[in-house]
Amino acid sequence: MKTPANTLPTDVETLQELVLKLQSQVSTKQNKLDTLQSKYQYLLEQFRLAQHQQFGRSSETHATQGDLFNEAEALLGNFVEPEKESISYTLNKPKRKPLQSGLMMGYRLL
Repeated sequence: MKTPANTLPTDVETLQELVLKLQSQVSTKQNKLDTLQSKYQYLLEQFRLAQHQQFGRSSETHATQGDLFNEAEALLGNFVEPEKESISYTLNKPKRKPLQSGLMMGYRLL
């Protein structure tokens, strides 16, 4: 709140009281601001932790977990796949059968 300069008191004691009052208001507001900032940081950290727990890496994973089910590969050893045969074929396009002769007799051209 700004006060015009011509409405301020001119005596020193009143001005000193005004300055002390304003300093106490500033310190009170600064304390409230510090409290709110610490609460904000706490809530932000809680939000990040919740996101990490829901979407982060699972604790059940392990670096060697990929080797758990490799028994089949170990049993096969140096198995060589047989050569692949190539199979070719042609598709015969379906052909329309001619209409029966009795169906065409009742049909007339317009």
